[in-house]
Amino acid sequence: MPLDPLTRRARLRRALSLDPRWLNVSNELERAIQEFGQGRAGGRAGQVHLTLSQSGLLRGFNHYLRYGAEFDQHVAHHLLGNVGLQLLAQDGKARLITVAVPGSAALAAAHPFFSIEDLRTEGQVPNIAREFLNAWAYRLAHPTFQASGLRIAACFFVHRYRRDGSWISRLFGGSDQKTPPGIRRVAAPRSIRR
Repeated sequence: MPLDPLTRRARLRRALSLDPRWLNVSNELERAIQEFGQGRAGGRAGQVHLTLSQSGLLRGFNHYLRYGAEFDQHVAHHLLGNVGLQLLAQDGKARLITVAVPGSAALAAAHPFFSIEDLRTEGQVPNIAREFLNAWAYRLAHPTFQASGLRIAACFFVHRYRRDGSWISRLFGGSDQKTPPGIRRVAAPRSIRR
């Protein structure tokens, strides 16, 4: 689901209220949600962030799996510092969702601030295409190379997310929620189990 800062309130309150300092900072929660929701953390309201690399997510920038949404991390750290992050880590279970995004939507999501045509005019290869071409070319030169181990930090900012869930192809972890029809649930990779 696209980020709606106001819907993060319950999770933040539940996780952070375990700290003895919560009574001193709880009155700042609403202001922090508004502040970070309106742009202090990159103006991400209404967006869904995806990454091209499962390996990168699991081994490189796994703080999303450890602490949850980046928005939550910013608010928790603002209110309680590193202790806030540790409280987030104790709250909830990691979920890894695999999506199948149509090519044109993926290209647009990889370049949300300028057009693909602008890149091509400058003689550049669009981000996602460049990542695939680099891996393919390297594989041609080194046949034993496996792209699955790459830590690609290509991020997709999806503004026009399919709210019907039709892009979701697999869910990893968390057996406590009902699986939507047509979705395959598999065991979470060992690196994200808690």
